[in-house]
Amino acid sequence: MEQIERVENLKKAEMVKAASISSVPHRGVSLSEVGIVKAGTLPVSAQVFAAGIAQVGAIFGVDYIGKGSEPTPDVLKVRVLWEMIRKRGWSDADFSAALERFIATVRFPTWTPADFIGDVAGGTDVKVYPHSWYLEQVQANKMNAEAIGIYRVDGHNKPVWGWKHEVGAKLPVWEYHPPTGNPHTQDAPELAAPKQGVPSVNAPASGELLDRMRLQSQLEAANREAGRYRRDLLDLGRQMERMAETNEQLRHAFDRYVTESHALQNASEARIANLEMVLCAVLATLEEDREAARAGVMQTDPEAWTPEINRLAAVLDPPEEAEAGEGVHAQG
Repeated sequence: MEQIERVENLKKAEMVKAASISSVPHRGVSLSEVGIVKAGTLPVSAQVFAAGIAQVGAIFGVDYIGKGSEPTPDVLKVRVLWEMIRKRGWSDADFSAALERFIATVRFPTWTPADFIGDVAGGTDVKVYPHSWYLEQVQANKMNAEAIGIYRVDGHNKPVWGWKHEVGAKLPVWEYHPPTGNPHTQDAPELAAPKQGVPSVNAPASGELLDRMRLQSQLEAANREAGRYRRDLLDLGRQMERMAETNEQLRHAFDRYVTESHALQNASEARIANLEMVLCAVLATLEEDREAARAGVMQTDPEAWTPEINRLAAVLDPPEEAEAGEGVHAQG
């Protein structure tokens, strides 16, 4: 009985697939929407599903089968999971792989169907599109032609298109076999059999070859442009490094200039202070002479101004600067 039920389920899946994908809409159709399973496999059976859910219930101590009259939230959750995996076209092997991963990773009974489904290797939930969608994608961006593949679905006599990174190896590649007869009399190829020794021209294949050559030339041009941009960036980087070195040299030179300026300022302030002291001494001597003149006492000592004159001469012409000047004149 179980074998008969599995054969009937497979027949139903084939009927639904043939009816649903006979005309692929422009928006595309997901294989899980029409219940398509992988070629040569049967959909997951109720016995295998029930046995796996019983293992999960034994681990968490929860009744997922629903022996009572009213279904509990846990029972409803399992029913939703059953519908989801049937729509996705899971086989017994897909369910067993998901069950093994679920038992190894999920630790609490508050799981959801999303935790169980996860990412099952070999799943068939991909989306395929008609030829009009392919033309639209290539017209929008010619580089899309390399990212789109053409595939075959069992029970459907026309190719379908899809993104290569999404389909992967889940569907067989459509193998194009060029017709041997006249394109206008394809139903009777014997009426237009090709002559011996005359090569036949495959128009679709030649058009595809031209598209590939055009894309290859565009790719090479893009690579050359990218190389030029890369060289420009390298030159700009070297220029920025040289500018950074120049800025560092200017910063050191400015620091030296600030240090020397501070030293000159300090030396000037010290010299001004000494000059003020000498002038104060000269002023004091002049004041003494004025007082002496007022008192009628005349200054008779000719050397009375000698100390102040010597101090003023030392400030205005320091000995070190004088020696340095003499050395410069001697070298000259």
